[in-house]
Amino acid sequence: MKITSKKTDDLNQVLTVNVAADDYMTARKKKLADLQRRAEVPGFRKGKVPASLIEKWYGESALADAVNSVVGEALQKHMEEKKLDIIGEPLPVEEKDEQEWKAGNDFVFKFDIALTPKVSLTLDKTDEVTSYNINVTETEKKKLAEAYKKQQEGAEKPVTDEEIAKQVDAQLSSEYKQASEFRLEKDIRDYCVNKAGIQLPEKFLRRWLIAANEGKFTPEQIDKDFEGFLADYRWQLVMASLTEQFGIKVEETDLTAEATNFAKYQYAMYGIANPPEDAIEGIVKNMLQDQSSLQRMAENIQARKVIAAIREKISVKAKKISADKFRELK
Repeated sequence: MKITSKKTDDLNQVLTVNVAADDYMTARKKKLADLQRRAEVPGFRKGKVPASLIEKWYGESALADAVNSVVGEALQKHMEEKKLDIIGEPLPVEEKDEQEWKAGNDFVFKFDIALTPKVSLTLDKTDEVTSYNINVTETEKKKLAEAYKKQQEGAEKPVTDEEIAKQVDAQLSSEYKQASEFRLEKDIRDYCVNKAGIQLPEKFLRRWLIAANEGKFTPEQIDKDFEGFLADYRWQLVMASLTEQFGIKVEETDLTAEATNFAKYQYAMYGIANPPEDAIEGIVKNMLQDQSSLQRMAENIQARKVIAAIREKISVKAKKISADKFRELK
């Protein structure tokens, strides 16, 4: 079997696979023999159906299975030998040549592949991102205090104005600190992605998203969320590069701590501040054994570690801003 590649640009290639009859005949015969061995047909003992009937009934599908199998194996071997880091998987070219599916024929297949972009990003103190300190206005405090007072109407022991003021300060400070931190992390991600200047094979990505989701989404639906997908994908590439550059690892202790915190948070949502240790341990054990939970926790931990490492490398400049101006930020 022969595979040749043609570079269409820095990220896209077309692989041409030339399949000779000798490349798939063994696999086809094996497939037909297996079908004959398992076939149960009235009038014949199991495994004794004539080969001519098996050929008549299953010859075409056995050919397709055999050819697809050897082509898939050849593509995988080619990409491993050439050390091609591709996005998704090879996709058949959109304009295909007509082929006669007949045993003994040679076949030619063409596949589009897209290479994963290389990320080159260095960060130092000349790189600057703004951290916003949101000012809490007296109007906001007054509005929230009035809401607290309404909640206290009819209470046996009304809360004093001083206590309400403390609650208001604590709530607004917490909310704005959280909003500011979320904004800073977003701006750090955007800054790094923009500086990396990653070009993506967008046409291929659109096709791959449709193929990978097996028709669950239309091209129009893909287009609707495509820019968001590209932004997220670029950040994933940056994060992977910085993870390697900074030597970041997700340890078992990190995963255990993540699962423990999640379990405690779940109990806290139901007002249980001190849940039994064995209950926490049970939840943690289940989460660490569930692959989807494990992957999700690992990704969250990795993202936090990368952001923390970036903040150590760059300059974070504090800036005061009103709540209204903060909400206007894009």
